[in-house]
Amino acid sequence: MAMQYPNARLFIHSLLSDHRVSGSEAIVQCAYEYGLVPAGSIKPLVESDKLPCQCMAALKNVLIKYLDAKQPQSPIYDLEEIWTAVERDVEAYRERSTPLRQRDHPAHFPECKKLAPALFDILLQQIHRYP
Repeated sequence: MAMQYPNARLFIHSLLSDHRVSGSEAIVQCAYEYGLVPAGSIKPLVESDKLPCQCMAALKNVLIKYLDAKQPQSPIYDLEEIWTAVERDVEAYRERSTPLRQRDHPAHFPECKKLAPALFDILLQQIHRYP
């Protein structure tokens, strides 16, 4: 299967490398750049105490807007079911990539900005499971 967004991860790395945007802003800008959501449609970012970092809040906002835009052409999808799958995949990725000594402090999610490209990949994988 051909990758639809082969440069998305590189795009986020590029945005983060100049230190002008946060991880959450890079995720949103990438969603705009690759046409997942209409430009300017995610304002302001909804933050939540239930989410471990701003990058996760950005992912959820992108998912909400993406599904809102798809609903007229596609069957109705369960946001919570898809989001739960995203969270599960993010946690599995984080478990594999975080040293044991840092896993005891999930509230810190210390590598949030560094994980932004991978988090966006996880979101892409989930949303492309649905036609």
